[in-house]
Amino acid sequence: MKTPSTTDAQLAEAAKKADNSLATVFTAREGDLRFQLESNEKLITEYQTQLDQYVSDASAINKALGDATGVGAIGSIRKPGKPSTASMDPWTKIYISSSESKSATSSTKSSTSASASAQASFGLWSVGGSVSHTSSRADVSSEMASSECDISFECMRVDIHRGWLRPELFYDHDLVPASGKGNEYV
Repeated sequence: MKTPSTTDAQLAEAAKKADNSLATVFTAREGDLRFQLESNEKLITEYQTQLDQYVSDASAINKALGDATGVGAIGSIRKPGKPSTASMDPWTKIYISSSESKSATSSTKSSTSASASAQASFGLWSVGGSVSHTSSRADVSSEMASSECDISFECMRVDIHRGWLRPELFYDHDLVPASGKGNEYV
């Protein structure tokens, strides 16, 4: 039978020390994590209390002002996590408005002047005459055109699954859909 050498005994001792120090580190970190978890749970409880207070205050203000004016002042207040009927609406409202205005003005001026004279003499007799004519003309025209177009509609996405339709044919790597919540796109 072979007796363990001093190096084997030293290695075993070093391994035991390493295990003990590792256990100490994990125990210390576990305590830190528990403290952090308890701290976070206290903050969540505090924030939930503040949220409940805010919702009740806003509802009271809404009720008081709504009774006086007939219109809610702050709008609908709801707690997160409870879906409202407005966010359940699958329809997306789209409104497009376009207007164009164009105007043109033109003016024309013309002036004409003519004169003529004639004279004849026959012995003692002489005859003469002159004619003169002047005319001016000014034309001004103004033209305005205006067009306005409003388009509004509601649409929704409908997923249609067909066994024979291969969606890979329509996939575009460069197409990135807008990120958003529900029907609100940012």
